[in-house]
Amino acid sequence: MHEPVSPLRPERPAPVPPLALDALLAYLGDRADGPLFATESGRRWSQPEVWKHLRVLARRAGIPQAASIKPHTLRT
Repeated sequence: MHEPVSPLRPERPAPVPPLALDALLAYLGDRADGPLFATESGRRWSQPEVWKHLRVLARRAGIPQAASIKPHTLRT
């Protein structure tokens, strides 16, 4: 498991499962800076945009509480 440094707590690594890391690196391509998730114009996603995308993905995955899921729900 790869452990990048957490931007909020640099002293504490944030573990990333290999499958998630591979997908993230493929998504980022050659980008080395800027927002992790950006609109087509390059603007950072707003909080409502993050929630909207998360709920769409949760519905596609068949998660029962998809309509009320929030990003914090994914933390373990």
